Amino acid sequence: MQRMKNYRPLQLQHLGLSLPSLRVHRLRLNQQMPEVVWTTHTHDHGQILIYLAGRGKQQMSTRSYDCRPGSVIYVPAGESHAYSRQMGVSPLILVIDLDLEVTRATAHPVSLLAQAELTKVRSAVSRLCGLRLPDQRENMLAVVSIVAAILDRALLAAGWLKPFNRFGDRQNKVLTHFAERLLERMNDSDISLEDMAKRAGYELTALNRKLKAESGFTLGQLRSKFRIQRAQLLIRRGLKMSEVAKRTGIPDSNYFSRWFRLQTGMTPRQFKKNPEAAVKL
Repeated sequence: MQRMKNYRPLQLQHLGLSLPSLRVHRLRLNQQMPEVVWTTHTHDHGQILIYLAGRGKQQMSTRSYDCRPGSVIYVPAGESHAYSRQMGVSPLILVIDLDLEVTRATAHPVSLLAQAELTKVRSAVSRLCGLRLPDQRENMLAVVSIVAAILDRALLAAGWLKPFNRFGDRQNKVLTHFAERLLERMNDSDISLEDMAKRAGYELTALNRKLKAESGFTLGQLRSKFRIQRAQLLIRRGLKMSEVAKRTGIPDSNYFSRWFRLQTGMTPRQFKKNPEAAVKL
C-alpha cells in the first residue's frame, strides 16, 4: 500500500462547517479493520468515503462495487451500506459525515478521482495529519480550508458540483472538440500523445495546459475517457474481448483487461455482466 506522509489516525468530531445545501459534521481517517462478513448499517446523515490507498468492496443497497485508490463513494442518509476488505490489505479511507442536499446531479454512488486529484487529496490529508492539536480554536480556519478543498474535489468527482467555467456557459470548447475528433482518427496504439499534439499544432505541454483550462482534462485523460467509453459500447454490443481491445486501441488483451479494471473498478467480463456497477468517469 502506498504510504502517506505524516499519516496518523485522525478524528475531527465537531467541524460544524456549513455552506448552502451542505453541512459537514465529522471527519475521520483510519485503516479499515479486517471483516469476515458484511456489516450492513445506515446513518441519519450522508457520508463521503474516499479511498486513499488499498482496495475494498462497498455494498450499496443491492449493489456492490470494487473500490481502489481514488474511488469516491457517496452514501445518502438512510441508505444501507457495508464494507468488505479485498486482496489482504486493509485500505486507508477518509470518511466525511455530512448533510448534503440531494440533486439529480448525484446520480452515481461511486466515482473515481483522476490521479492528479487523488495526489492533491492525499497532500491535503497529510497537512491535516501534520497539524498539532487540529481541534484547537487557533487551527480552526486552517482545518476548515483543508476540509473544504478535499470536499471540492470529492463532490466534483461525484457530480454534485460542476466545474466552474470562468468564461461562462456559452464558451465554445473548440479545442476540446477538435482533440476529441483527433482521438477518433488517431486511436492506434503506436500513435503517441506527442504525435497527436503535433497534429494539432502544439507541443504536448502547451496543449495540455489549454485543454485543462477549457475542459478540465488533459489530452491523456481525454484519450482514456474516449477509449473506455468506446470499450464499454463495444462490450455491450457483444464483441469478443480481443476485438474490443483491438478497436479500443489497446491490442494486447491482457493489458487491456488490466487497464479496463483500473479505469472502471471491474474487469471487462464483470462489466459485461453488470455494466451499471462500473465507477463513473
